[in-house]
Amino acid sequence: MRQHIISSTLLDLCIVDDDEKLMDYGQQGAAFLSAHDLIYIKYAIKIQRRRGRRVVCRDWRDFDADSFQTDVSGIDWTSLISSNNIDEKIEIYNSELLRIFDSHVPLRQRNFKNLPAPWLRGDIQQAMRDRDLARRVWRRRRNDANYNRYKALRNSAQKLVRQAKQDYYNNIFNRARDANGIWNGLRHLGLIKSKDTGKCLTHAAGELNRFFVGYEAAQSMNEHDTLDDVLTGNFDEERFHWSYITPLRIRRAITRTKSNAVGLDGISLLLLKFTINSTMPIIEHLFNFSLMQGAFPKQWKVALIRPIPKIRNPTLCQHYRPISILPTLSKALERVVCEQIQDYLEGAGLCDPCQSAYRSNHSIQTRIIRMLDDVRYAADLRKITVSVFFDFSKAFDRVDHLTLIRKLNNLNFSDSTLRWVHSYLTGRTQAVKDDSNGTLSSPLPVVAGVPQGSVLGPLLFTMYLTDFGRVLRHCKYNFYADDLQIYIHCEPRDIHVAIRNINDDIEAIKNWTIANRLLLNPEKTQAIIMGTSRFINSTDLSTIPAVRVNGTSLQYSTSVRYLGVTILNTMSWEMQVTKISNKVNSVLYQLKLSKHLLPEALKVRLVIALVFPHIDYCCAAYTDLVEVYL
Repeated sequence: MRQHIISSTLLDLCIVDDDEKLMDYGQQGAAFLSAHDLIYIKYAIKIQRRRGRRVVCRDWRDFDADSFQTDVSGIDWTSLISSNNIDEKIEIYNSELLRIFDSHVPLRQRNFKNLPAPWLRGDIQQAMRDRDLARRVWRRRRNDANYNRYKALRNSAQKLVRQAKQDYYNNIFNRARDANGIWNGLRHLGLIKSKDTGKCLTHAAGELNRFFVGYEAAQSMNEHDTLDDVLTGNFDEERFHWSYITPLRIRRAITRTKSNAVGLDGISLLLLKFTINSTMPIIEHLFNFSLMQGAFPKQWKVALIRPIPKIRNPTLCQHYRPISILPTLSKALERVVCEQIQDYLEGAGLCDPCQSAYRSNHSIQTRIIRMLDDVRYAADLRKITVSVFFDFSKAFDRVDHLTLIRKLNNLNFSDSTLRWVHSYLTGRTQAVKDDSNGTLSSPLPVVAGVPQGSVLGPLLFTMYLTDFGRVLRHCKYNFYADDLQIYIHCEPRDIHVAIRNINDDIEAIKNWTIANRLLLNPEKTQAIIMGTSRFINSTDLSTIPAVRVNGTSLQYSTSVRYLGVTILNTMSWEMQVTKISNKVNSVLYQLKLSKHLLPEALKVRLVIALVFPHIDYCCAAYTDLVEVYL
């Protein structure tokens, strides 16, 4: 607050985040200010010293590839083959493989401290000291000779730093063998967002784990039903059965796996690729035994959760996004199973034509094009389109297992496949790891939902929605995973009837979600009326009935953001083009700051990798983009 001698004003405020940190405050007169006082506060701020990170990693310095392969080839797998229990087989496989791996590449704990910039050599530090000394001399004795000396040393030090940075990053990018190495270099430069690993969590790992697994409908909806109530008990060759998994499919599934994250079983993708030639018969045996017995290994049902902040400074549990890490070998089996299910659904024509997620030849772009083509065609017929974009709360986490099994049974899945899918879904647990201190929470059971971070989970979720097409009576719909849009066309004079029909379908959707244990979120659901500018501008929204979701009236929006694309009610691309331009300009500005550090060939690659995706995203949908936006 700026104080006058005889009055006070609220022009200047001192705002604190915690009054307990406020030690003292007051005002004091100043001779050089007429009729005004200076204000001050004394604030207690504790600066915590940043601690070094402790990381447990593999020591590859003495690794001998030939000796390692010899030891792996010499493993006796007799006990594994003779066992009749899939969990025991996986336990033997993991322990034998890790025993050899630990002996050749042992685990070591390393402490990382905050080191100076890696390009800061001794000669550069000396040049900086000489520069700083010359600056102090010039500030004490201001004359042209001292200033020119300081300026020359400043420019020389700056030149050395720039050249050292360029050499350092050129060396990094030249040594990068894959895209991961290049992206790590870009994170060092600040051109892309750095990972938040090692940052302290605001909540305990156990508290976050309870939040991630807990919701008000934790118990199974069919708690009195069992798997046997769903199974037919008969063999029918017309139904879908598992096919034998060949080594070729296994190798392709492992090759297609890109994540290097290691699950709680300790088997990494690198270890699998090192040993795949020697252990392929064993992996083939494990995969086919699991499918034939209808049992998914319990060791592969444990998920490691790493919380990632959704916002810069999280304060609540909901400010974290759970990233699930599953065993690598389990995801390879899921990928093979996923291929078999997709081939069956496509061949039998059982896929929902309005679901575009996780299907070949379908994408976000094809979904948006289909919807916009319908809206434009209606506009050509002098009609408008009333549309509602729904948001589901934790849709993937609310899938009821037995309800899903029933739906798979209706899709002609055999008893053996249903038994395996049920084993895959049930008995799962998850634990949260705090990377800042290495603590791991106690595992908690996950009683509903499809596994997050899995390969098969998203496909199972889309099959959970396959009966949605029978729900609507009036509207068309689009699904992309759990993003649902419904819309109806009408002439402007019939908009009251159209909204009544759309509300009838929304009521049907609500009943369907209750029956399937899903939950609509009215607060994030949007309604919009789309059409030509002439019809939209002549429509008085205050006289139009409201679209209602779960008793909540929705305001008609002038724009919606659908699958990353901003759509205006007049079907103009102005806002979308503006957002793309801002993103591109931001990336180009960051590239400009580092232009002296990057070779020409890398600059081209960076533009292709960082700029073009913003321009290319759903670009085929911009069929009516006018020249002013180009």
